[in-house]
Amino acid sequence: MKKIGFFFLVTLVVGLYLFIEKSALVLNPAEEIQQTQVLLVKPVWEIHSKTSNVFYEVTSNKAKQDKSKEIFLLDFPVFKSISGKQIKSSISSDRAIMELGSERLIMKNKVHLILTQKDDEINLFAMEVNCDLKNKNFASKEKIRLETFFFNLESKGFELKESQEEEKILTFPEAHFVQNNKKESEAYGKADLIIFRTSSDVLTMVGSAEIKLSSLTLIAEEIEYNYKTKTIVSSKKSRLFTS
Repeated sequence: MKKIGFFFLVTLVVGLYLFIEKSALVLNPAEEIQQTQVLLVKPVWEIHSKTSNVFYEVTSNKAKQDKSKEIFLLDFPVFKSISGKQIKSSISSDRAIMELGSERLIMKNKVHLILTQKDDEINLFAMEVNCDLKNKNFASKEKIRLETFFFNLESKGFELKESQEEEKILTFPEAHFVQNNKKESEAYGKADLIIFRTSSDVLTMVGSAEIKLSSLTLIAEEIEYNYKTKTIVSSKKSRLFTS
């Protein structure tokens, strides 16, 4: 009986030792993964193009990277589009994901995009903006709000493209806008798609377009509206109503 008891005691001790060893082996990989992460404080990246004088600069308070991937998690990032010494546009947010390999930046939470113009500053607010830096394309499928000196606009997303001449073209699906005008009656417009070229003073409204000016309401397939002079430039297949 003593031999049997001793045998069970030895078996128990060996089993407990193997269990502890096995648990330690399971924990080790997690510790190694943590050790492969790199923390960068106030990093700066510059992305240059061979075909353009414009380059991009990305900064943040801090960034985390896994050594095995070209992906960074950024805290309070700031993106800038710079031509010469002049900042053409900037985007800030609470956090972002930067993929160096695909040259993509995904800005998240309280995203604020600023486009600087000669006589105006365009401010766009969203919860998420995807920046395709390689193709100079910026877009969101989330609800956005646009604020300018002349009008405010809301839409179910947006897309911003830059032409070779550095002109910025913004498109807004299912959008509506209100003219900023406190002294006179407000102008209101909506359409399936609104196109805004920053080099022009004209909004192009396409699909179920409608605009209201004072006591006049114009409904058309397409409307071109000058938001500075508050006049309709042209329209297609239109009907005019008075109230």
